[in-house]
Amino acid sequence: MKKTISIFLITIYTSLCFLPSGSHAVAQYRLAAGDTLEILVLNKPELNTKQVISPNGKISLPLVPERVYVATMTPNEAQEFIKAEIGKYLHNPDIVVNLTPRHIYVIQHFLKTDTIVNKDAATIDEARSYVGKNYTKEIHYGDVIYVDVGTTPTWWDNNWVAVIAALAVIVSIGVNLR
Repeated sequence: MKKTISIFLITIYTSLCFLPSGSHAVAQYRLAAGDTLEILVLNKPELNTKQVISPNGKISLPLVPERVYVATMTPNEAQEFIKAEIGKYLHNPDIVVNLTPRHIYVIQHFLKTDTIVNKDAATIDEARSYVGKNYTKEIHYGDVIYVDVGTTPTWWDNNWVAVIAALAVIVSIGVNLR
């Protein structure tokens, strides 16, 4: 009974861990290079591992001699696949897989100062706060988004110091000519 309750609670916890922030459902999220999977083998802490999915889509698993391909799987598919792979070497393993999605990079170009700032967003909500309310495209984990911020400087913004200096010179000349 205790084990059943533990497995039930772990299942609920795991499903919550797989939910990316925002309105995207778990089924829509596909693993890709750069995602981090924390694989926990219950009652076997020596087999726990944290793996970043490599550019070729593979990770290493404890006890499994070959690297396995997990890219393009949903988190739930990956958990079942990993359980089956480790299950070839360990009888009926209890596996929990926690996902840390790849980051979203937002490149902000501030038009008024003509400066560029790179922001690293861990969640879709954080990226949405960086891109601003006028950004209407869909945001996905792993995206690199470029946005212009503010307005292009006007002629006055670029030249007000020179205009004031010229006026000061003209006034100074006028005062000296009297």
